[in-house]
Amino acid sequence: MNKSFSKIFTARMVKQTLSTLVLCFVFLTGCNSKPEVSPELSEETYFRNAQEAIADENFIYAIEQLKEIESRFPFGVYAPQAHLDLIYAYYESEDYDNARVSADRFTKLYGSHEKVDYAYYMRALSAYDVDRGFLARVLPSSPAERDLKPVYDAYTLFNRFILDYPKSMYVADARQRLKYITNLLAEHELIVAQYYIKRQAYLAAANRARYVLENFPNSPEVPKAIAYLAVSYRFMEMEDLAVEAETRLTKAFPESAKLYAQGNLIPLDELENEQKNLTETFTFGLMGKSKE
Repeated sequence: MNKSFSKIFTARMVKQTLSTLVLCFVFLTGCNSKPEVSPELSEETYFRNAQEAIADENFIYAIEQLKEIESRFPFGVYAPQAHLDLIYAYYESEDYDNARVSADRFTKLYGSHEKVDYAYYMRALSAYDVDRGFLARVLPSSPAERDLKPVYDAYTLFNRFILDYPKSMYVADARQRLKYITNLLAEHELIVAQYYIKRQAYLAAANRARYVLENFPNSPEVPKAIAYLAVSYRFMEMEDLAVEAETRLTKAFPESAKLYAQGNLIPLDELENEQKNLTETFTFGLMGKSKE
């Protein structure tokens, strides 16, 4: 029995020793192996690869190649243009955050570059496109709870770009986008004003309307802003200010005054349950008093 037990014990020891040796070999092999690295290409090759990828609209691969130039050849011949192309590639791949970050980095590294205006333009454009569909998303829910910071960022950046680079080839496009943003912001402010009027927060509504008049004086929303201001003053029983607003609307925008005098300022069926005699209030006195 002792010999048999000894043989079994010895066999087990051999197996365990072999297993341990195998594991050690695998571990050591793994430690000695090196991670795969990108092939060491010339700066020109990386740049050419990126250009071909952009032409083929393969922006993900273009970004990879351009980042190789950024990391391997930060002071190379192609570095400035590669950085500009990286901004564009990020933008086209809808990675607007990285597009803005890259644009910021370019302006800091190459502040005197002849194409720095492009970086500032793309910085604004990336902010613009982050929230291009903002108003469509805001309408179904409470506008008072929405954060307009991305839209205001784009508004500020486009304004600054136009002032700093008035002769840039991108100014015309920037003006058109700024016009759209301005109208969007004005419309949103009045959506919020209507939201407050429905909840009888008339001072808050008046403040929103005044904000539009003071900050977006060329917006097509100006007539409605004046009308909302008059409505808010009426509800607050500030007759002098209400009449002043009504007179301003009638003189400057007679067609709008007629439209709102017909009760089209705010859907009356939504408001009549909250306060009586709204028809008379919204007509600015142009249609006479409502019947008892």
